[in-house]
Amino acid sequence: MKRLWLLSVATISLVLMAAQEAEPPGFQQWTPVSLKPYEQRMHDDAAAGSATLIVGGTLLNGETVAPHEKRNGTIQGGVSKKLSAGDVVRIPPRVPHQLLLESAHEFNYFVVKIKGY
Repeated sequence: MKRLWLLSVATISLVLMAAQEAEPPGFQQWTPVSLKPYEQRMHDDAAAGSATLIVGGTLLNGETVAPHEKRNGTIQGGVSKKLSAGDVVRIPPRVPHQLLLESAHEFNYFVVKIKGY
């Protein structure tokens, strides 16, 4: 009985250790608390910059850099939308788009890309 108990404890310990593997290389997580020290700087940077999003139209001379992914080139036609701090946009699949910088030499933005193919 004592051996069965020891075997059970050892098995449970191994299962728990396997479940607590190290994070994959490059994994990062940011929480509201960890971002708090950067809040004012991000706010100041965002207020200083704006950009224009060209969306729609036809992509000319684009280079295929991956399956279903083209870059560079220019957009003929399309609609211009001014972007500034706090804006959120959704661009449907296969719609050409280009971001043009305006008042600042850089513009920080966050992209979530969902590939459905």
